Amino acid sequence: MKKLLFVIPSLGIGGAEKSLYGLLKYWDYNKYEVYVYPYVERGDYCAVLPKEVKVIEPGEEYRDFFCRNMFSSCWGYLSRFRLRACWRRLKWGLLPFLYRLVGRKCHRNSRFDWSCQQMVMEKLSQDFDVAIGYMDGAPNYYVVNCVNASKKIAWIHTDYSTTFPNLEADRAYLPKTDAIVTVSQNSKREIVKLLPELAEKIQIIPNILDTNKIDRLKNDVVKLEDAGRYRIVSVGRLVKLKGFDICIEAAKILCDKGLDFHWYFVGDGPEKEALDRQIRQLGLEEKCTLAGATDNPYAFMNRADCCVQMSEYEGRSMVIDEEHYLLKPIVASNIGSYRETIDDGRTGLLVERNPVAAAMGILRLLEDSQFYASIVANLVNLHIDDGHVIQAVETLLK
Repeated sequence: MKKLLFVIPSLGIGGAEKSLYGLLKYWDYNKYEVYVYPYVERGDYCAVLPKEVKVIEPGEEYRDFFCRNMFSSCWGYLSRFRLRACWRRLKWGLLPFLYRLVGRKCHRNSRFDWSCQQMVMEKLSQDFDVAIGYMDGAPNYYVVNCVNASKKIAWIHTDYSTTFPNLEADRAYLPKTDAIVTVSQNSKREIVKLLPELAEKIQIIPNILDTNKIDRLKNDVVKLEDAGRYRIVSVGRLVKLKGFDICIEAAKILCDKGLDFHWYFVGDGPEKEALDRQIRQLGLEEKCTLAGATDNPYAFMNRADCCVQMSEYEGRSMVIDEEHYLLKPIVASNIGSYRETIDDGRTGLLVERNPVAAAMGILRLLEDSQFYASIVANLVNLHIDDGHVIQAVETLLK
């Protein structure tokens, strides 16, 4: 039986985390002994993983460095006479300020932080047949640098060129992997644009869609506060790149044009307060609801007349695939990954990423019943099959 390791920062709520959970649900545990190492924190998905999956506990050293405030972390290192670690923690904490002093923006992410991260991420004592870094940046670097495995695989879920890649680190680590997986043609294209030397290593395996779970949960009862004729739903983490502020501006335009609707934003995140404030400032309390995080967004999607996703970038959106599976017409921003999954005018509408374009797309979709029906009919003919994803992953592991 092969020993297989997945490395990921956490198993909290997120696209890559959801993708890994879906993959592990369908895994053949007669062939593989599976380990997951969420090196920052366990997260919500840990509680529902298949019982066969072994979770390696996150390391205290990492949390001491990254998850405590700078003063507390530095004091802890000083009290243990770890001067080098204290200096690195101080440097890491002050870098954004130093960048601002010279007029530059500090794009802090796991690629950027790796020089500090590798110091506090302990090597695993076990040997593995296959090790997979299941998120771009540090998980991939960790697999290359800190895991003993016969085969090493990097997995990139994002739209590579738009997430401020650390090309120096990627050029140092990614060539040392046996394969690189990404989730869409657009993602591969963006990687090859910046790192053409990696083209032959890259394979495309889309995220698995847990259709059994969607079917089981889609008819659950959810509280809907609207009396509007149309229900609009947007799903995702409440962060700037998802464009929910654009959606709220679009809602104001729709309201001014007299459309009878209610718009639900399903998810949570750091932009929640700002979005709530924006809704109140625009007087949209009766038209827009921040529904919060839920483990069942499908019940909201299933009751939608249309779904709207206005992301700045995506690798491959699982939400789009889920909405397609539920036969929901989508209005989405005209970005590379959405162009790959939405046939404009046939399975949804692609629009410019601004409030006016989003509002006009929604109006066209909802007020032209013949056009709306044609999109639903085309969605019925889409074939979504998770079996080929499992097969592709197992072929990769051989």
